[in-house]
Amino acid sequence: MIRYALILLLFIVLFGTNNGYGQTSQILTGTVVLEQPATPAVSKSSAVRITNLNKQHSTHADNLGNFSINGHIGDSLEFYSKGLPKRLIVIKSYAHLTVYLDSTILLDEVAIAAQRNKKTDLKATAAAYSKHNSIYFNGRPPITLLSPFDGSPITFFRELLSKDGKKVRRFNRFVDQQLELDEVEARFNTTVIKQVIPSISDEEIEKFKTAYTPTLTELRKWSTYELYDYIKTSYKQFRKADNGE
Repeated sequence: MIRYALILLLFIVLFGTNNGYGQTSQILTGTVVLEQPATPAVSKSSAVRITNLNKQHSTHADNLGNFSINGHIGDSLEFYSKGLPKRLIVIKSYAHLTVYLDSTILLDEVAIAAQRNKKTDLKATAAAYSKHNSIYFNGRPPITLLSPFDGSPITFFRELLSKDGKKVRRFNRFVDQQLELDEVEARFNTTVIKQVIPSISDEEIEKFKTAYTPTLTELRKWSTYELYDYIKTSYKQFRKADNGE
């Protein structure tokens, strides 16, 4: 009988603890700090939602950024406010927690919004330029225009071979190149670089941009955090090369 009791006790110790027995859920308190809040929509800490991903329950910070939530050591907390990157924190202790949310991404959104407006203006200019030259397919006529029934072979060859068609194609290439440059500049620019590397000097920054500006394809794949990591890593390489290491 004693042997069975010892086996039962061992079973509880080995398996019961791992399943939550003996663990007491505690109230974790903390404060959310919004770094450089850019707009009234996200300047209020009460807009931040805190979710215990292990327990699947949520709460919101108050107007001062304070919050409390049930959790165990090892639980993952997600901090989210619309328009900001999510932040994940693993509970390592029950000490008061201070969490910083980076709102600098909003500056990226402003830049991208401005770039979209410029894109609209450039596209409108390109369309007006085409119309002024009586080119209606951007100098790239569809093959269907060669149809003897509903097509227009004269239009096809004028769009493809005329000087006006060539001028429109050149102008559209210029517009596309400008838009690509603007899209890169909207995310990889002096303001963003200085946010990530505050110590970078004005003398360094242009050299750094020339040497390490990523391609548009890369930027389209990267999240803001991945871009920031790229800037930090590239700057370390830049400094080593500049110091001849």
